[in-house]
Amino acid sequence: MSNSTELIRLEGIKKSYNGVEVLHGVDLSVNAGEVVALLGENGAGKSTLVKILAGDISPTQGTIKINGTEYSGLDVYGARDLGIRMIFQELNDAPSMSVAENIFLGQWPTTGGKVAWKELKAKAQDVLDRLEVNIPLDAEAGSLRVGERQLLEIARALIQNAKILVLDEPSAALSNVEVERLFSVMEQLKAQGVGMVYITHRLDEVSRVADRVQVLRDGNSVLSKDAKDVSRQDMVTAMLGHEASGNTRPVVSKPNKVVLEINNLSDGHVFRDITLNVKEGEVVTLFGKIGSGTSEILESIFGLRDIASGEIKISGQI
Repeated sequence: MSNSTELIRLEGIKKSYNGVEVLHGVDLSVNAGEVVALLGENGAGKSTLVKILAGDISPTQGTIKINGTEYSGLDVYGARDLGIRMIFQELNDAPSMSVAENIFLGQWPTTGGKVAWKELKAKAQDVLDRLEVNIPLDAEAGSLRVGERQLLEIARALIQNAKILVLDEPSAALSNVEVERLFSVMEQLKAQGVGMVYITHRLDEVSRVADRVQVLRDGNSVLSKDAKDVSRQDMVTAMLGHEASGNTRPVVSKPNKVVLEINNLSDGHVFRDITLNVKEGEVVTLFGKIGSGTSEILESIFGLRDIASGEIKISGQI
């Protein structure tokens, strides 16, 4: 649970690009051991706000307070020195290097001008134990599952004494099992006093991990409440600016003509025996987490990737 120690406070944050204001005086605060779910549609201003916090961009107006000290703006190095780290959805590791090496990426301990391997491995194991994560230190990062590689990002942040984590849609590419593992790690971090800003489009996750909810819409903060007092409908209404009850799906046509036919398609490496049809006027969703082969299938359909077997027909023509 969070305590009353305030780690960060952003007040009256405004940001303009070429005279166009995209943030209109937004406030945001996070206490030690607190998770604040930052919600909003694409373009609401979430990314701009957290990039200001992380020092990637400077605010046009407003103040940033870290542990009670006021700053007019931060740069990336200053933010890191203050314990602020961002964990992106995209992986940012070195796949061919070991788990231990990745945890200390860019800051390997040395002694006498040589890497202090014993110290590196001992401290890497300590941070994994702190997260209650069992990953072999000598395993190559590229051999791990997506969720495990994401945990390495968090471990690296903790090695750098992170006190505030910004997690930008961390569950988007994870399986249900990996999501639960991430949430378990977040509980450990909360107990250790780490404050977190959690950006997600999966509203069902909010009640599971967040202590407080803040919603941005069109560059304004339109909702800030304890998570236990906010329903899913409240969040959707705040994000849209109106109730979603009137939203209906368009009438679905019933097309008959097949315009794309794929039979037993394989590339010999990533995917095999893929069969699907797309009819005229129809939208077919190809769904899968990162690494499942969906991108490679589309590349093969488009002709950017060789196929080993199977056939592709366009309006009946191979």
